[in-house]
Amino acid sequence: MAKIKKRSKQRHHSKEKGTTPPAAATIGVDPLQGGTDPTSSINGDSIKHTSETDTLISQLHDHLDQGRIFDARSTVQKLHALESKDPTSSPKLKPVRHLMEEVVTQSDHVESLLHELHSDDDWTLAKQKSGVTVHYRREPSSPIHTVRAVTTFDNFSPKDFVRLCSLFVETECMHLWFPGGVMKKANLLSWHSKYSKVIQLRISLGLPMVSSRDAIVLGNGYHLPDRNAFLISTKTILDDTCRYCDIPTPGKGIVRMATESIFYLELVKSDVISFKMIGRDDLKLKYMPSTLLNYLSQGHLPFDLMKTIHRTIRNFEGSVWEKKIEERGAYYTEIEDKVHEQLEKWEKDGGGNGKSLDMQIEEKRSENMNVKYYTE
Repeated sequence: MAKIKKRSKQRHHSKEKGTTPPAAATIGVDPLQGGTDPTSSINGDSIKHTSETDTLISQLHDHLDQGRIFDARSTVQKLHALESKDPTSSPKLKPVRHLMEEVVTQSDHVESLLHELHSDDDWTLAKQKSGVTVHYRREPSSPIHTVRAVTTFDNFSPKDFVRLCSLFVETECMHLWFPGGVMKKANLLSWHSKYSKVIQLRISLGLPMVSSRDAIVLGNGYHLPDRNAFLISTKTILDDTCRYCDIPTPGKGIVRMATESIFYLELVKSDVISFKMIGRDDLKLKYMPSTLLNYLSQGHLPFDLMKTIHRTIRNFEGSVWEKKIEERGAYYTEIEDKVHEQLEKWEKDGGGNGKSLDMQIEEKRSENMNVKYYTE
């Protein structure tokens, strides 16, 4: 494996209020570990626990701001343990109690998404060609199937990982690369945190007597440093369940559809990216058989999507996404820095759990059924 170029460890923090933790809030350090002074007074313990509570709360905000949902859950567990040990810390937790509950809910959700992405439970193989493997799953409450597509992009650099992320982060530009020309420019309704936004998707199928469609979706991004991965989930939200913005009513002749998608990007080697996606779209087409919709979603659509993504990354220079990366410099630099940190860690210790880096790579390749994406 080629040597990884060392990068500066300088952190790039958002300028948004509350995103940069104080110096005492060192990420990755467990303030609950270590001995205690048996001669300390009760008041001394209380002061110590108060300081620990403040530090953990600061860590919680930082993890959430950076999209590190599992690190945030670990911090929530430490706060619960500290509260159990010292009930006087409870008043300090009151302002963040809702955040703690949301972290637990979201982390459980992300775990379930990761299971869907990586397991074979209830999935049926639909097709495998050109380095893309497509599975489908029947849903008990709908005739519309859920579809999963998996591929690997070879000869990709860590910078390409960032570029790939930008295709999904910059939702207002998705119509510029999405295949088939069916997607129109999306409207950004709320970008309420670094990795969370509400958007209005719009599509036009270009079929006679078929109205255009739209959907209001909440998109969340999760940075998974231990996997060297980034996960993005989008799901339709109802008018009365959005607490971030007002939901526009559909325009005249527009049909509101339901959609749910998961995009997963993982750098499995310095030049190999694993890409997985799961999608289910109910276009609310009354007169089109669900069997036809399922055939299309499991047929050429996922293959066209993978091919278009590959082509877009290979022709990235001078693109609108390159300009977006430059505009949000710290945002994307932080992602790339984390990728390099993990690669350097792999190179230093030969991987985790006593396995060599080559063994880990082979396991990940086997997980993706040893398929490679074509480079034509």
